[in-house]
Amino acid sequence: MMNLFRQLNRPLPPQTSREIRIVGPRRAGKTTFLAALARFPNVDPNGPIQLIVPRDEATAALAEMAKDILETGSDFAPTDFSKQPLYSFEMTLKPSLWSPRSRNATPIRVTCREYAGELLQHLVTNRTAPEIQDYIEDCSFASGLILLVDATASQADAEYASAFEILQRELKPRLKSQGTDLSTYRISTVFSKCEQNEIWVHRKDIRRFQTLKFDETTAVISAWTKDWGCTTNSFFCSAFGFKSRNPPEPNVQILSRSQGVTRAMIASPEFWRPTGLAAPLYWLQTGSDHPKLREV
Repeated sequence: MMNLFRQLNRPLPPQTSREIRIVGPRRAGKTTFLAALARFPNVDPNGPIQLIVPRDEATAALAEMAKDILETGSDFAPTDFSKQPLYSFEMTLKPSLWSPRSRNATPIRVTCREYAGELLQHLVTNRTAPEIQDYIEDCSFASGLILLVDATASQADAEYASAFEILQRELKPRLKSQGTDLSTYRISTVFSKCEQNEIWVHRKDIRRFQTLKFDETTAVISAWTKDWGCTTNSFFCSAFGFKSRNPPEPNVQILSRSQGVTRAMIASPEFWRPTGLAAPLYWLQTGSDHPKLREV
């Protein structure tokens, strides 16, 4: 693994990187999202992404874990609440994504810290506790958020909305005290498990999906945007992807559906090709929304 990291961590031209925090409930797939991104197997030769690689040892280790755990049909253990793992990626996009005049592939660096799913519950029930305040303080040093939501768990909409509303209220004074221009902050709502049939039918109209399934969360994010004057965006993603697109065949074997949460494993590791993962990170890093990266 160390040799892999040394190969991938080659010198690059200087580039500003925005730190991102990823927040979401348990079983939404936060670790799986990041592991699939670190591993990023079977890159589509006709797609806009040339390569995604780890930039540090922790992320290279996560890529190896994706191989050893996800490709063998196992689950990641829940993220330890006492830890806040930080991962760093480099996405190289094909020149055609940028401009017909562009001749060189362009690297995008992304650094992302993951928070344990219990944080959402604690924000509602125990936000004054010192360890919760530490999480919020750390979050205030980021320039953007991924709110990762299990798209199959719409019955938890009110719970998500309450937690996100509290997070907004707690973050605002901290950012202002740091002199942060709130209008520069970016919030990306990412709906995971989009390969599920009940989600896939909405792939062309994510706004309608949000209104139908997560209207309270959507209202909170809308109010957040108005209050801060910041920008928000929404995305679908699937860490497991599809075995085929025409017709679409999810590369997923459902293990269980309990209390609105879908547990699944990769059905055919040899066809594993995550989809939609890069789009929110690209937007958070650059402020540009490219439709080619949204294709799911």
